[in-house]
Amino acid sequence: MKILTTVVARVLFALPFLVFGLMHVAAGQNMAMMIPSFLPGGVLWVYLTGVALIAGGLSLIINKLAKEALIGLSVFLIAVVATVHVPGVSNPDPMMQQIAMSGLLKDIGLLGGALAYLGSYSK
Repeated sequence: MKILTTVVARVLFALPFLVFGLMHVAAGQNMAMMIPSFLPGGVLWVYLTGVALIAGGLSLIINKLAKEALIGLSVFLIAVVATVHVPGVSNPDPMMQQIAMSGLLKDIGLLGGALAYLGSYSK
């Protein structure tokens, strides 16, 4: 049972970050329009975050520098929630509101998981 709650859980938690990172790298040009207008170099941010997400996901999977990866992923998730999803919820288009709310809830859930996992290091 311990392997299920440690290794399998860690890998399952890391997979979305790895996949999202690969999606950022593969579709950077398409995702650049979601970067807030106050940040210059939109597509650069997409690629940088993609590489960071891949690094964080891999770090968790191989369990090397996992604490640092969790801190970085938590900061990233807070930034995305604040700059992408929260403004997106106020979009006048109901479909865009729904997409933003889904992203908001997904990222809040991932943030909660990252913080819970990070908390296991301080015991």
